[in-house]
Amino acid sequence: MKVKDLISLFSLLAVFLFTACSDDDDNTCSYLDLSKQVLTLTGGEATTSTYSFGVKASDATIPYLCLYVDKKTVDNVAKGELPNYLMNDLKKQAEAKGTPFEQYVASLTYTGDQSNLKVENLLPGRIYELVVFAVDGTRAADKAEYLFFQTNMAEQVNCTFDVEAVPSTDGAQLIVNPSDKEQDYYICSFPKSTYDQAIAMGWDNTQLLNAYFGEEMNARLSQLAPDGNVTPEIIEQLLAQLFHQGNLTFTLSGAQSNTEYVWMVAAFEIVEVDGTLNFVIVSEPGMGTYTTEKGEDSMIDMKFDIQVTDVTATSAKIKVVPEDMEQTYIWCYDPYDESTEGKTPMEIAEQFVKSQGPFIGFVVKTGIQEAPAATLTPGVKHYVLAFAYNRSIGKIVSEPQCYEFSALPSEGDPSKMTFSYYINSLSPYQVNFDIMPSDETLPYTTLLLPDEEYNEAEAKEAVEQEVKLMYEESLRFDPEKPMSTFLYESYYRPGSRLYNVYNNLIPGKSYTLSYFALDLEGKVARVQADKSFIVAPQLSDVKVTSECLGYFDGDEEAGQIFGDAEATKGRAIVVMRFTPSEDAKDPKYILVDKVYEQMSDQELYTSFNWTNISAEQHYYAYVLADWNTNYSCFSYGKNADGLEGSMERVSIGQLIQAKAGSIDELKDIMAGAGSNTRMFNLPNKKIVTKAGNKANNKIQVPYRPEDVQSQAVAQPVVFGSDFYLPLANPVKK
Repeated sequence: MKVKDLISLFSLLAVFLFTACSDDDDNTCSYLDLSKQVLTLTGGEATTSTYSFGVKASDATIPYLCLYVDKKTVDNVAKGELPNYLMNDLKKQAEAKGTPFEQYVASLTYTGDQSNLKVENLLPGRIYELVVFAVDGTRAADKAEYLFFQTNMAEQVNCTFDVEAVPSTDGAQLIVNPSDKEQDYYICSFPKSTYDQAIAMGWDNTQLLNAYFGEEMNARLSQLAPDGNVTPEIIEQLLAQLFHQGNLTFTLSGAQSNTEYVWMVAAFEIVEVDGTLNFVIVSEPGMGTYTTEKGEDSMIDMKFDIQVTDVTATSAKIKVVPEDMEQTYIWCYDPYDESTEGKTPMEIAEQFVKSQGPFIGFVVKTGIQEAPAATLTPGVKHYVLAFAYNRSIGKIVSEPQCYEFSALPSEGDPSKMTFSYYINSLSPYQVNFDIMPSDETLPYTTLLLPDEEYNEAEAKEAVEQEVKLMYEESLRFDPEKPMSTFLYESYYRPGSRLYNVYNNLIPGKSYTLSYFALDLEGKVARVQADKSFIVAPQLSDVKVTSECLGYFDGDEEAGQIFGDAEATKGRAIVVMRFTPSEDAKDPKYILVDKVYEQMSDQELYTSFNWTNISAEQHYYAYVLADWNTNYSCFSYGKNADGLEGSMERVSIGQLIQAKAGSIDELKDIMAGAGSNTRMFNLPNKKIVTKAGNKANNKIQVPYRPEDVQSQAVAQPVVFGSDFYLPLANPVKK
């Protein structure tokens, strides 16, 4: 199943230009007219690690390059500059290989039409861009053709479901018979009216089932880990509750009598990417309906104590105390507008439930609920509504209770707004800052761009377009919402810019912070720009040198050294030694699949949960890993001012069980380490899920794409300061 993501806009980056000949060589060089080569890209199929495509060339004799880059490169290089930027990158690759530049480029070029090219060894669920352009020697064409594509998070499986529904007055029995008895699946049921609403809103079955799955997952997770501490044991329990295998009968209760319901079921895969568990639908959802038998339904008497205090122009404190702490209910607040003015509380409640569509489960609560800083629209009368709601039958089951109050008026003028800022922290890749507007009652937004990219007219146009698109998207869920209400409920509201964190800085680059005060129609009323708001610091000279001392067989160790035979069973024990420089603070490391070497330092800093180590002279780590897997180790530290140093990269190679070192060697290493010896990095232990009738599934850390071919490396390769990590990835012939 493909996962859709929004794609960032591009930013400018300085580049180096290359030509095959200098002016002095004009008498010996003949140039091809690269403008005659018109290239057309045709997208094909994606898997979790590959993408196929075709190229149609208008000229069969002019060579061209097929390169692909990841989203990180796309985000930092303007589209028009990509060809020359990538040619510069290929030049570095050629130098690293000791190959003449022109010869290296020639080895990568294609001519004529290509019908079935394939990019391989990609990461799952990632966005990439193909960049195809003509070349003459080392001279690149001025224009290129581009094509974005995204790899699948997981591959589809052939699993269908035979489901028989046996209704009762308050639910049904669902007898499920999947075609693949070993495949995980998820099943849910909800009112047919909710299904119809979602389809009318443009949702398909996969999106709807995924929404219900997310709702149930979050609800169960909040019950299992109310303090937010999600442990492997809690994950194990969560997966056991959500997923099933084989022939099962499910008994549903709490439904409304004489009402039509939908059941939906689909196969799921659990995929771990960059340390995050992803639950992916991998089959076409099965769907059917049933109607509960006739019975008696009745409303309940439910009272609420609704308290509204500390009312200002833009905020208030709201507290709702239900009479019955166990009864599920919904509460909401909003300003009165043309869609609610003059309506009864029940009509407003019914309208609110309808507006939530398939997401209604997210707003069903129990117990005392508080909004310590509810957002208000200045000078407008508001209401707070509370009513009992039966999630199972999808019905309001008590008379709604309404509390009315008015927000204080705003005297502000957006055309006169001014802004100041306070920087909380700044590092080479990240800035954390607060924004203080002169008027806390007016909406606004901000942009952070490199100085050379900031253009006030273009930025103003982009902001107004963004506001328009975001507002139009919100109308999908509430078609009658005014722009003013949207602004005060969304990212643009006052107070939403505290603790801004921007993670995409480029070390050494100067940035402009611009502010855009908005009127209640979503138009920019005033622009303020703080030129050179910050200059991202350069990386510090702190280093955390790492080396692999070897790897050993956990089966042979069998608990005799570390005392946990079950943990080491079937695993490799990788021994790493880290040497932080003298002034290093907060050193960290990660051991991950070698495919992540293609990521930039900036991506590595922000994409993984790093392991802390001490800043002592030699630190030893004993890491559990998987056999027949290529690994790399990354490490870095900070200086006394908190500035990150450059990333240390070590390629460990493939772990082959037959080539593991002896346990005596491991004991010798530990004896030499002495008191500095550290125990296992147990977070690298496999998570085993158990779910009643199903076989154990294993979620491995780290995740690695199945199609990545491991290459055996006899000795660890240490990348020194001159190591170059390629960004331009040629499509192999």
